[in-house]
Order: sequence, then structure tokens, then C-alpha cells
Amino acid sequence: MALDLLFYPTGQLTVKVEYRHDWSTQDTFLRSDGSYGKSNDLLGTQLIYSF
Repeated sequence: MALDLLFYPTGQLTVKVEYRHDWSTQDTFLRSDGSYGKSNDLLGTQLIYSF
């Protein structure tokens, strides 16, 4: 599942914020402590300039 928010501060600039949640039936996602889990969360941003 992914949720996106788009902002248009100017005519040439787009800011995108995305939250993503992935899940699995098995332990497939590597965590920061070295173990594996069934879900993973991600928060990302993009700055897009068009000319």
C-alpha cells in the first residue's frame, strides 16, 4: 500500500511525499538489527524540477 501527497509550490516545482507499507506471509524484510520481519515501512520524498 502506498499513499502519496503532491505539492506544487511553483509552476515548475513539484514536491512528492510518499508513505509505503509492504507486508509478506514470511519473514522476508531485513531489519536494522539483522533480524527478518513480515512488514516494512518506508517514508520518502522527491523534489521534481521541470524546465
